[in-house]
Amino acid sequence: MMPQESIELFERFAQGLLSDKEVLEFEAKLSFDSEFKSHYDQYLALENDLKLHFQKNSLKKKLINTDAIIDHKISHSLLRKKIYITISIAAGIALFIGIYQSSSNSADNISELWPYEEGLPVRMGEKVLYQTATNAFKLGEWSRAISLFEKIDSDTSYYFRAISHYELNEFTEASNLFLHVSKESIYHQDAELRLAIIYALEGKDIFAKNILIKISENKQHKHYKLALRILKNI
Repeated sequence: MMPQESIELFERFAQGLLSDKEVLEFEAKLSFDSEFKSHYDQYLALENDLKLHFQKNSLKKKLINTDAIIDHKISHSLLRKKIYITISIAAGIALFIGIYQSSSNSADNISELWPYEEGLPVRMGEKVLYQTATNAFKLGEWSRAISLFEKIDSDTSYYFRAISHYELNEFTEASNLFLHVSKESIYHQDAELRLAIIYALEGKDIFAKNILIKISENKQHKHYKLALRILKNI
């Protein structure tokens, strides 16, 4: 077992606390005292092991601290990204809602300008099919009105079928039928304006504007003033 006084001497030597004379004596003893040298070698080995141990612990602590810092930075970065993404999504949703509401409000404004059509008057002596179809239209039985008017080949049939499809939100069918109404028909100007409104509701602004500008250039057109109003909403 290593004597306690030898350990204290070794520590003082390692810390540079020995005088010059004591250092010379210490080094001389290492040369001639094999047991003393053996104890010193053991001390150095132990000290080295202790240094390695504490170095490992210190390194481990540093690595742990570094991992913690990295994790914190990553978490903070992820949090910032999450916040940024959340804000971006929220902003996107708000923008989408704003655009949707703006578009929806514009569409509502335009649809409110859709002229009311009371339908054909029912007169005695008219064909039963016309009377039945007209009654279905007046009652808002749109599908039935379409079915009945389909049996009649005329501009009148195209016009009222088109309105019925519009009421069912079947804009494509309505547009195609309004386009079939001839220029000679008494319903041509009505069909023209209604077609422009449908185009505007479908977002086909260029087509809608082309028709409305054409109408607004003709002060004799039945819907001249209404066309100007609709143009302001597109």
